Amino acid sequence: MGILNGPSNGVAGGGNISTQVSTSVNTPGLANPRTNYTYICTAVLTFTLPTAIGNTGVYTIKNTSAGIVTLSTTSAQTIDGSAPGTIAAGGCLEVFSNNSNWLIQSKYL
Repeated sequence: MGILNGPSNGVAGGGNISTQVSTSVNTPGLANPRTNYTYICTAVLTFTLPTAIGNTGVYTIKNTSAGIVTLSTTSAQTIDGSAPGTIAAGGCLEVFSNNSNWLIQSKYL
């Protein structure tokens, strides 16, 4: 994958590196600086976003399984002001941090 510019991610002078991860087990999201992540969830699982505090990455979570992917956050952080939810089969969610919680950039749930 190439280099992407993250929305409102506070990265001065350029974009983040993109990393794709395929997973079939409960997974905590990685949080390397200046990295955008795409997680391909191939089974029913729980995906936990890392802390939003200081996080400059964009996270795309795609559910390619026939079941539901459950979302979780760190320290009761929210996604667009709400508790984390689920991503239906075939659904996709893209979020970024406002340095305290997660905001939805795009979704197909």
